[in-house]
Amino acid sequence: MNFYIRLYDILIDCLNVGKCFSKLLQTRPSIVDKEGAIRLKVTARRVKFTNILFSYADSNRPAVNKINFIVKGGKTIALIK
Repeated sequence: MNFYIRLYDILIDCLNVGKCFSKLLQTRPSIVDKEGAIRLKVTARRVKFTNILFSYADSNRPAVNKINFIVKGGKTIALIK
């Protein structure tokens, strides 16, 4: 009997996770491109970024300070702090 109770609990947990995941997939991004933004077309085998500096409008400190990196063509990257 304990086996079936535990199995039921696991199934309920899975259903709840599925609902949360479904809701996450339906969430619109809060960061979007500006209207009329031109899509970057990568025609070379790589894009090189040199001495990148970025800070948020409401901050005095840079979030990214003088970083360098190369992105191979067809790849997507994300900077996460």
